[in-house]
Amino acid sequence: MNHAEYKIVGETDDSIFIEDLCGKPGYETAKSVTNDAEWVIETLIHEYGMLRKKVVYQDTEGQWDELIHDGNVFLDFGTFRGNLPENL
Repeated sequence: MNHAEYKIVGETDDSIFIEDLCGKPGYETAKSVTNDAEWVIETLIHEYGMLRKKVVYQDTEGQWDELIHDGNVFLDFGTFRGNLPENL
């Protein structure tokens, strides 16, 4: 089973920024972050422990949105309201 492919492209004190790699060269068969949000949050929890940061992702159309979670599980999608780090 294919899962979403993403890369962490930035991090601030309160947010983790990831880029969805779905459809990019070498990732043509990957699910999108949007379609595999539960798994993405589970994977980040495995990497970071309980998440205490927002998870902001750039979707396949270039839009930045938030994967809302409670620190343990994915809950919903939200509009990202904030500033992107300068290096993104």
